[in-house]
Amino acid sequence: MNRFWDIIIEPLLKIINAKTIVEVGAQRGLNTVNLLEYCKQNEGILHTVDPVPMFDYESMEKENGGHFKFYKELSLSALPKMSDYEAILIDGDHNWYTVYHELEIIGRQFKDDKFPVVFLHDIGWPYGRRDLYYNPENIPDYYRQPHKKLGLLPGNVNLVEKGLNPHLEHAIYENNPRNGVLTAVEDFIQHTNHGLSLFRVQAFFGLGILCPKHLEADIQQFLTDLHVQELLITRMEEERIDQLIKIEELKRTYQEKKAQVEKLYIETKDLKEQTVLKEEMDTVLAEMESLLEKIDFLSRDKQELLSQINVIANEKEALTKQLNKASLENDTQIKQLQLENKSLKSKNIKLTQAVQKSKRKIKETKASFRYQFGEIFASAAKPSINTLKFPVRLLKLFFRTLKRKFKGTNQNEKRNTQMDIKKSEKRAIKAIPQSFPNIVDIVIPVYNALDELKECVASLQKYTKFPHRIILINDKSPDPNVSVYLQSISINENIIVLENEQNLGFIGSINRGFEYSSNDVVILNSDTRVTSEWLRSLVVCAYSMKEIGTVTPVSNAAGPFSVPKFNENLDLKAGYTEHDYAKMIAKYSERNYPEVPTGNGYCMYIKRVVIDQVGNFDTAFGKGYCEENDFCMRVLKSGMTNVIDDSTFVYHQRTVSFSSEEKQKLIQENRRILDEKHPEYTELVRKFIAENPLSYLQEKMQEEFEGKSEQTFKRNSLFVLHKGSGGTPLTNLDLLRNIRDTYQPFVLTSDRKELELYKLENNGDLKLIFKIAFLKEISVKDFSRFDYKHILTNIIHKFDISKIHVRHLLGHTFDIPTIAKEMNIPIVLSFHDFYFICPTIQLLDDKKTYCAGACTQGQGKCHYPKGWFPDMPDLKHNWIYQWREEAGKMFANVDVFITTSEYSKERYCTVYPDLREKPFHVIEHGRDFELTLDVAVPPERDKKIKIVSFGGLNLQKGSKLLIGLMELDKKRENRIELHLLGKVADKKLEEVAISHGEYERDELPILLEGIRPNLSAVFSIWPETYCHTLTESWALGLPTLVTDIGTLRERVVKSDAGWLVDVNNIEEIYNKILYIADDPDEYHRVKEKVDQLRFPSTLEMSKQYAEVYRDLCGLKVFS
Repeated sequence: MNRFWDIIIEPLLKIINAKTIVEVGAQRGLNTVNLLEYCKQNEGILHTVDPVPMFDYESMEKENGGHFKFYKELSLSALPKMSDYEAILIDGDHNWYTVYHELEIIGRQFKDDKFPVVFLHDIGWPYGRRDLYYNPENIPDYYRQPHKKLGLLPGNVNLVEKGLNPHLEHAIYENNPRNGVLTAVEDFIQHTNHGLSLFRVQAFFGLGILCPKHLEADIQQFLTDLHVQELLITRMEEERIDQLIKIEELKRTYQEKKAQVEKLYIETKDLKEQTVLKEEMDTVLAEMESLLEKIDFLSRDKQELLSQINVIANEKEALTKQLNKASLENDTQIKQLQLENKSLKSKNIKLTQAVQKSKRKIKETKASFRYQFGEIFASAAKPSINTLKFPVRLLKLFFRTLKRKFKGTNQNEKRNTQMDIKKSEKRAIKAIPQSFPNIVDIVIPVYNALDELKECVASLQKYTKFPHRIILINDKSPDPNVSVYLQSISINENIIVLENEQNLGFIGSINRGFEYSSNDVVILNSDTRVTSEWLRSLVVCAYSMKEIGTVTPVSNAAGPFSVPKFNENLDLKAGYTEHDYAKMIAKYSERNYPEVPTGNGYCMYIKRVVIDQVGNFDTAFGKGYCEENDFCMRVLKSGMTNVIDDSTFVYHQRTVSFSSEEKQKLIQENRRILDEKHPEYTELVRKFIAENPLSYLQEKMQEEFEGKSEQTFKRNSLFVLHKGSGGTPLTNLDLLRNIRDTYQPFVLTSDRKELELYKLENNGDLKLIFKIAFLKEISVKDFSRFDYKHILTNIIHKFDISKIHVRHLLGHTFDIPTIAKEMNIPIVLSFHDFYFICPTIQLLDDKKTYCAGACTQGQGKCHYPKGWFPDMPDLKHNWIYQWREEAGKMFANVDVFITTSEYSKERYCTVYPDLREKPFHVIEHGRDFELTLDVAVPPERDKKIKIVSFGGLNLQKGSKLLIGLMELDKKRENRIELHLLGKVADKKLEEVAISHGEYERDELPILLEGIRPNLSAVFSIWPETYCHTLTESWALGLPTLVTDIGTLRERVVKSDAGWLVDVNNIEEIYNKILYIADDPDEYHRVKEKVDQLRFPSTLEMSKQYAEVYRDLCGLKVFS
């Protein structure tokens, strides 16, 4: 970057009056000297960052005092330590990950218009669009491109053996997303809220100047007045001539050294002299090798300079041509190019489909009797072992073919029920690879009915938010206006129009759509109107179970799929729209996704794996009727199922496609074909009609139409946490039961494998109403997931969620706050542990020591729950930084934060300083104690000291401390009797204590009354965020020994109702216990403090939460 110093960088620094400057990447310090001299002249300071400097930075720092500070570390860890600088020069790691995240750090540090001017080197060839890795292991796997240690040549996109920098690791491919310095800069500009401009100087591998909008005019004027290109070309020519001179000098030196070597050989006379001369010769040869390397490097540098001159000249010429061409083009030409581009895309897709179809046909041919017979015959024709095997192989083929031919025709198989069919193919189902779709194709056959078609397309464009394409197939409509309309909308990127050369009917058109598409498909009649979020809902339903093959929504006119009247085709009730129906269905749906023998072709979602497995619609059914029934029966026989999405409504007008007489003939003939192919069909349909799984939904809609339904005005609220037991789920349930008169709470849990949605019933219990399994388990590295986002969006929309409270995100992605912000839904986030500071949760390092969120010295695997994180990356001094970066971005979309202690709040604010600017409340957990007993008994000198410890007793809760305490007591006075209540993780602890087993929360008073303890021990080795066991100990009258750490210390210091003990000193703990037992006055002093304590009830706690909700949503919960 020093080549730009006097021409561009120094003048710009003077223009912006830069005083504080940051330099990232110094290498040999050439530019560092320039920058430091500038700072000294202008009373400024230079911050330089380089993990591997190649100059004496220590002397420079010592000599220049307050003008120079050096950071020998990676830029991503050094940059957060700096602030308030006017300019920064980035010439470090030339890869997307480093540059993008350097810019993100700068973006977070400068939240107003004071964004610094950023100089970025290597935005041109070769590193503008290709990553370079000095240390590939420093780049997270997700961001690291495939790479090799090979060189680069101008104009060649492939890596080469020699070329430029062959000793370095380069990305194998060029121009990928997230690849190269320039790409990183462009991506940052696109995603940042700062208004920034980028100026590019094409010389010496390219210089980028990134500046805020208010400096744009000044820098533009400077670059224009300076005639930068002419100056740079002059500079490059000077350097080229200088390099030529150096090359000639090196060649001359080489010749001189070579002559010296020859002379040394000639003058050698004896062995001793030869040895001395050989050593001198080796030295000269080494110097020669070094000189040759310099020559080679300078030659490459010369070639690159020439290439850069040509590039600039070519770019100038190309830009001139483009400007001339642009002035001649008009809107009609642009539109024509767009249409031609779309046509080429369509042809490409058709060719891809044709190749896939050919592959399927080849596969079918290889499976045929004729092909396999030919294979056997050909192998036997030439005398060999295959000739002897010919009769046996032929017989096996014959029986295999017969078995396939007559499979399913046996009368017993004909009488199989739907469940029998499913069981027969379970293994086949598990083998089908599936993934949540990135895009869905909506296939619509079109035949006249232009008005209905326009309404259908308009509803799709307005209410379809899931990524999709609309494939409209005009089945040679006689109405010419249909073609005119279709062509008018085909300009839309996601609308594809296919014209049938002859009328193919519904089946032929749908099959054409199947073959055109390679994605999941929705077949949709043109006389339908969709409702809000309909497609996302169908996708979520389809992927709620792997076995689901097709999904059909409910409608007003779709036979057995109809509401509010079963098996009746009615129009909408007067005064109601399709959107009113959709809201009613979302309100009352039980979301059982009932199985059905057949879907309905008016609107049916079909997975691509199903089409690939069972094929297209059968053309034996002519132009229509019964084809979807046959298709769905084949789906059942493949081991998949057909279901109804009983939470989604699509309006159906039922436009007449055939005349009544023609329709009856078609139905009779096609029903005959269907019964011949699937004799069990009628029995399955009768069973479905008799059960009518939509009856509840139909009844509730009828009640609403008749004004009989109970009107509620509760807002639906979603509470998110992990699936499991413990304090968080129990406290959450306490809160929900207290706010249920104003809010209707829903609870969403995850165990990484599946999501479960519960609804709080009027009796205070949670009822499971929805479950969906992930096709791939949630990983701790999954900060965002495509499938999770769409499932959550669907839940929020379908259940009309008006507020979200995240109690925990263990087992979830970080998507919820982003979704809430996009949907303008207020969101609260609670901290019940330190999960967002570090996924160890309790902040215990590799030595099981509390780190307070700052990595302790050395490397090692920190302590974390392995069941939740089977693929945890190395956290310590490594992946923890990416975790916090992602958590910080997620926090930006949260409205309010809550935790349960001042210590916890301060810990989070220390790690995430931005939280100090957000609403952040401390609300203690409330408890309702139905039975309040004073179970404490003062200790007596001649009796055992009874200590009780209860809850989940594991390493984090101090099991090692308790074991050490009891082992020390055994060696000393044997005075302590330790009682345990709850699940004990360490068997050794059970050996030194009396274990009473697990217990329910309301059983605790009675159990402790039976033990009659003197003291309670809360020996957590992490600081907790509240600690229910401490509350329960005090509520039951027990003076308590508490480890001197974090929230535990905070509560004891505030109440004086216990004794603090050193978590690292078992002997001190033991002596403290003996002191308390032998000093009645001290025991009674603390016991009095315990008896004076009062704890907030769950109602009091809930009122505090309600105040937060009221401020956030404007709704009063308690009067």
